[in-house]
Amino acid sequence: MPSIQEIESVILQLSKEDQNSLKNWLVNELEPIQWDQQIERDVQSGIVGLAKQAVEEELWPTPAESFRAGWRDVKAGRVHPIQNLWEGIHAE
Repeated sequence: MPSIQEIESVILQLSKEDQNSLKNWLVNELEPIQWDQQIERDVQSGIVGLAKQAVEEELWPTPAESFRAGWRDVKAGRVHPIQNLWEGIHAE
């Protein structure tokens, strides 16, 4: 199997049209295939089932419950403006 450097070298020798075709193939065909394979692995490992179970058993709050909890935090003064989060932080 060729190394990444060898593959890169060959790609750089392609015409712009062929490079664009390769890019389109990677994005429109290879990535969806890999995504489908990952989903299948997740289903087989049980991760998807656990997530579905958590939603069905309402282990996660509903959007309305999350909003209410956030609003309680705002009213109690536990929420700070985002610009205040950066006070005292200095990049070196």
